[in-house]
Amino acid sequence: MFVRLVTLKVNAKLKKSTFYFKKFKILHDNVGMKVGTDGVLLGAWLDCENKKNILDIGAGTGLISIMLAQRNKNANITAIDIEKDAYTQALDNVALSPYAKKIKVLHAALSDFNSEDKFDLLVSNPPFFLDSLESDVRKRNLARHTSALLPEDLFMKAKKILISKSEFALIFPFNSEGLIETIACKHGFFIKKKCLVYPTIKSTMAKRVMWQFTLDNNVVEQKTEKLIIEKARHDYTAEYIRLTRGFYLKMK
Repeated sequence: MFVRLVTLKVNAKLKKSTFYFKKFKILHDNVGMKVGTDGVLLGAWLDCENKKNILDIGAGTGLISIMLAQRNKNANITAIDIEKDAYTQALDNVALSPYAKKIKVLHAALSDFNSEDKFDLLVSNPPFFLDSLESDVRKRNLARHTSALLPEDLFMKAKKILISKSEFALIFPFNSEGLIETIACKHGFFIKKKCLVYPTIKSTMAKRVMWQFTLDNNVVEQKTEKLIIEKARHDYTAEYIRLTRGFYLKMK
């Protein structure tokens, strides 16, 4: 009986620290930021179908890298993170996934990252709580705060490691929209597509913005998309279901 109780407790703990998707699972017990809607949205929304060499900046659990490996079977993906626990968690998640041979995980800061490879797609779900009070926990700070990864640094480095007509996808709070677009323009990026994300059908203001920027100055910017997540609590819109059904277990 004692062994059974211990086993049940261990299994309950493992289940609580694991997020299950249709084709893979994500352990997130040892990282500052857990699996969340932002990462799933970005990984499902961005265009990656024709990309061959992808870099995931601030990979965290490795969620987005694994999602992109599921979506694009021909891509080689490099995932980097400055925080050691996030790096080791991403290593584990990639190893447990069906896409281990397609994803390379590195313990590295973007500022120190050097590669002979040139990337045709960069993706980042970056820390963006610039104005929030920093916590006492270092790895949560690194995961949440722009002091670890400034938007200006993101675009400066992106310009150096991308090739002509490459693209850069990221997500930020809606109140950062003007700032991000100004910085992107300053470094020679153009908007390929953009999506405003609203939590519910009653929301009067977007909560997040997703962009896919490009270095191709011949791109014609598409009309800004609008995505509403819920009609009511746990009653998801058809658009959100279509976007995420390849990943979430309960999305049919």
